[in-house]
This record gives sequence, structure tokens and C-alpha cells, in this order.
Amino acid sequence: MWRLLACVLMASVLQARDLRTRQTTCPNVCDLSRCSSALKSCYFGVVKDRCDCCTVCAAGEGEYCGDRGHVVCGQGMTCEYRSSARGTCVCDSQDPVCGSNGRTYPSVCRLKAENRRDEMSGIPAVIFIQRGPHSKCGWGPDSMRYKFNFIADVVDKIAPAVVHLELFSRLPFSNQDVPVSSGSGFIVSEDGWIITNAHVLTNKQHIKVELKNGMLYDATIKDVDQKLDIALIKIDSETPLQVLLLGRSSELRPGEFVVAVGSPFSLQNTVTTGIISTTHRGGGPLVNLVRTFYSPVSYLALKKESNFPDVSSGVYVYEVIPGTAAFSAGLVNQDVIIKDMSQAVQSNEVLSLVVRHANEEITLTVVPDEVD
Repeated sequence: MWRLLACVLMASVLQARDLRTRQTTCPNVCDLSRCSSALKSCYFGVVKDRCDCCTVCAAGEGEYCGDRGHVVCGQGMTCEYRSSARGTCVCDSQDPVCGSNGRTYPSVCRLKAENRRDEMSGIPAVIFIQRGPHSKCGWGPDSMRYKFNFIADVVDKIAPAVVHLELFSRLPFSNQDVPVSSGSGFIVSEDGWIITNAHVLTNKQHIKVELKNGMLYDATIKDVDQKLDIALIKIDSETPLQVLLLGRSSELRPGEFVVAVGSPFSLQNTVTTGIISTTHRGGGPLVNLVRTFYSPVSYLALKKESNFPDVSSGVYVYEVIPGTAAFSAGLVNQDVIIKDMSQAVQSNEVLSLVVRHANEEITLTVVPDEVD
């Protein structure tokens, strides 16, 4: 009985060895008809079989390989033998890598394998970014991307306060408004006060304001100063709006790094960066790296001039145009008319004005010019 069982086992071993010997022997001629034609899920690529005849799926990272299985590892991998007789496919580069989707992959081989799988499913491929774990790829707070991509942080903060202006004009002999130009501005108060350039509003009858979130508002012009090229418009919003903190353009220095935000050529929410090449020029909003806003002009806040007359009320003379009656009477820039202005205008042809000039009061007589 035991002798018979031993003979049967010996025969089985010999048959298996004979079968394995026949399987490891390559044919003299490659018969492609014996090869499988359905290779749809070779995530680790394809390779030639041991006999260099048929194309087969390559073994993937961590899968068995070697002589006994006749399996070849995919590109970029090596079959390593450790404790067992069977080998295991190991990626030549075993460092973790990060992809464009923000994930960390154990190796570049695994990333490529998942790329092939995604491509077969119609999913966009993941791009290899750099070697290193997720925290070094640009998604962690300690990553290089987070540390040095400060411009994007500035834009995220200030973009909601920068608005796009669409300006309309009415066609002659028609009630139809047509868009004629565009511009940009920025919100300076939560209740909808917006500053823009005066030249943007020239000869425009209707203004539409679009916020970054797509909300549209009708705007009304509140004040325009052509000399300073600055204008103030207003929109009515039911919710508080995000605003920009104002800085002093006089503190800007050539060479300072800034971010410019606006809508040039109707291209909304355009961001560009650069340095201050020179000062005392016109232009759109500039934001420095501490998110303080700089306007091209410094007249957005009230300040008392050192030589301003010491008066509590009156009419301030901003500019006297040469050749006018006021110029002939002796009025000069920065005078303050403190007495008899309204009465003289209403009742007399000749204006007798009490003017505060520097620190003294003088009386001037203004004779209006005759207009033909």
C-alpha cells in the first residue's frame, strides 16, 4: 500500500517536472497565432514573453516575476529575489513622487501605471511634478509652492474688490443703449462707493458694474475730477461689499514689487506683476505684497495743507484761470472768500469780496466781463 502510494507521488512529480520543462522550452519558430490578442488592462505596460515571441502584460510593482513564472517586469522595474524562489518587481526609483492631482504616489512606476488605467477610462493623465511626498509638491503649508506663490494669495484677497465697468451710450434718434467702452475700478466702501478714472466715464450715459462673482449693478456718477483723472461712482448692494485698503502713492518707491489688477481691453480680472519703474504717473490699481492698495493719486483722503488759511468757513479758490475777471481783481490760488459772496452774486453787478489771503483779510472788487 505505501509502496504503491510512493510510486504514484513519484510519477506525479516527474510529470510536473516534464510539463514545466516543456513549458520553459521555446519553440524554434514564433507562432503568433498562439499569442493572445486581447491586452486591454496592461497598466504596467507590455513586454515580450520569455521566448521573445508574444506580447504580454508586464508584471507590475510588487507582483511576482522571474524564471518560474516566465513573467517580465514592466519598464523601469527590476525583478529582485529575496527570501523566496520567486522574484518581485521593484521600481528602479523607489522614492515617492507627487502628481498634478495633488496625490503622493509610492513611486514613479505606480504613477505611470495609474496614468495608463485613467487613459483607458478617458480620464486626463496625471502629470509628474517632482520627487518627494505630498507636503513638498505644492499642496502642503510647508511646500515651496505655498511659501513662494504669494502673488496668488494677494490676488485672492483683493480680486473681489476690483470691478469691471461696461459703459454704454445712446444712439442718436434711438432709445437703444450700445456698449462703447469698458474699464475697471475698485470698491472703497462696503455700501458701494467705487473709484475709477475720469477719462473712462467721458461722454458715457449708462454704466454697468460687474463684480468678480458675476453680479451686475447699475452705477451712478457721483463726482468727476478731470484734472486729477479720478471719478467716484456708486452702486446699491443689499449686502456689504469687500473693499481695498488705501495706501499712499507718495510712499511708492521705484523698484518696489507690485501687482496690477484690472480689465485692459475688456479682459476682465487680468492680473500682472512688475516693479515700479517711476512714480507720479497715471494708471490703474496697484497692490503691494502686504495687500495695501495704492492709487495713482494721493487725493483720496483729506489732509490740511501747512499754508492753508486759518478759517472755519468760506469758499476755497482751488485755481484762478489767467485772463478772467477774478484774475484781474487779484484772486490767487488757495485764497478763501469769507464774506459777502452770496449777496454780491444775487444783487450787484460789481462783486465786493472779503478774501482771506495767507493770514490777512483783504477786500477785492471783481468786475464781471461782458459777454457778447
